[in-house]
Amino acid sequence: MPKKYKLKRAKYLEPPVLDNNPVWDSVVTSLMPMLSFTNASKGIGDRFYSVQISKVHTFNYKTLIEYENVPEGVGNTTSLIVDIELEDKTLYYWRVSVSDQEGNHTDWLMSRFYVDTEYCNLPSELRRLVPVHAESSGKSPVSNVLNYACFNSYWHSDYGNQETQWLQFDFGKETEISKIWTLSNPTADEETGWLIEFHWEKSLNGNSWEVLEKTITTKHRSGKSEFDFNGLNTRYMRLVIKKWTGMAARINDIRFYTPLSGKPPKMPFADYVLIVGTQQDGSIHTPLLDTLEKEFPELKTVVVPFYDFSSDFIENLNHQPKAVILSSNWVDYAKVPIFEYNGLFDFIRNSDIPTLGIAGGMHLQYMTYCTSYVRRIGYDVNDEMELAEMRKKEKNFVRQKDSPLFHGVASKFTAVELSKWEVLEEISEVIEYEILADFDYPMVVKNKLKEMYGVQFIPEIGASFNMAQNVLQNFVKLALDIHEA
Repeated sequence: MPKKYKLKRAKYLEPPVLDNNPVWDSVVTSLMPMLSFTNASKGIGDRFYSVQISKVHTFNYKTLIEYENVPEGVGNTTSLIVDIELEDKTLYYWRVSVSDQEGNHTDWLMSRFYVDTEYCNLPSELRRLVPVHAESSGKSPVSNVLNYACFNSYWHSDYGNQETQWLQFDFGKETEISKIWTLSNPTADEETGWLIEFHWEKSLNGNSWEVLEKTITTKHRSGKSEFDFNGLNTRYMRLVIKKWTGMAARINDIRFYTPLSGKPPKMPFADYVLIVGTQQDGSIHTPLLDTLEKEFPELKTVVVPFYDFSSDFIENLNHQPKAVILSSNWVDYAKVPIFEYNGLFDFIRNSDIPTLGIAGGMHLQYMTYCTSYVRRIGYDVNDEMELAEMRKKEKNFVRQKDSPLFHGVASKFTAVELSKWEVLEEISEVIEYEILADFDYPMVVKNKLKEMYGVQFIPEIGASFNMAQNVLQNFVKLALDIHEA
């Protein structure tokens, strides 16, 4: 790297942050992933980045991959698509440094990810299993680890207490457990209370306990852990924590899974639109239902949570929907078990039913091809309405191509964005999506092979500056016309 010159204090370079996608210990599902990070700040003139990828954390391995002079991205985020195929089933380390025009540079910041192209190929054949009761050795509410809709809630042990800690879960009856997934803070910050030494135990009566040998962990250095089981039947499960980093053990999320069972629900025989709720609790958080019922009173609407949805689910229905809508969400993809989306990914790859992905529903279309193919949005705004107002003032949403989706929509339009994630033009080219409208990043996209659309904004929001409300109605009309043709 170039020599570091002495600068005035106000001009010191501040390094980038590897908190985007993939975060520490994420699984990427393509041999050519995208690496994204939050931009550096300060320095003199334009900033450029050096990125290195290696199989070893010392970065002295013979297969080191290097990228120099990577230009800074628009807004707050820079991305790099790896253009050399990585090896499957392999752990990689990656690091980033920034330089300015005067040759000043920062130290390296490092993260790591695991390549597994089969991780999201098939539906997991699992369903969530929520305990009926939970307790712990500490005063912090253990219910926080089961609050899947809130990413900021977490359990922690009592500060200063260095004794062994435990969390205990009761499923109400003997149940088969197929998987356990846990999360502490996913960034590579060991001060967040990551677990170092721990194991799981099972019990049928809550009194006598058996240690699960495969879960015994003594040198954990990650915010995530994942264990699969075969034929594990129990009523109680207990996590025993012996060592951790920082002042207290911390756990944001614990999820249990049992084998998938049951038949899909019967759908109405009348024409209907199936909505996939992509919030972490399977719900939708916008007035999507009300808007559809108002605009199309002749259509029924059915909501299915994303973790119960798949191609098999659709094929086994007694009556097929006229269209499928993938709802928007508040999900931070760095903090959720991506395998829960496998059934939805399978549907996106294989279904020919007209589909519209709204914001998060659009991003999931891109994540189908690699979990790293979305990134945090590159704009620094205090809230979503501020972003919408900024778009309104700039008046530069630009329609690029004619489409029935834009009937009655101005050639330059503003809309409401509620998502903190985005997709990129370069990725659209990789996965064969055409861009119908864009800003600094794609706003409306279409799969080149079928009637599957995605929009970055939320068309169902009733706001004066939302000029894209017709997009939702136009999509439904398009889907109905396809069925009648």
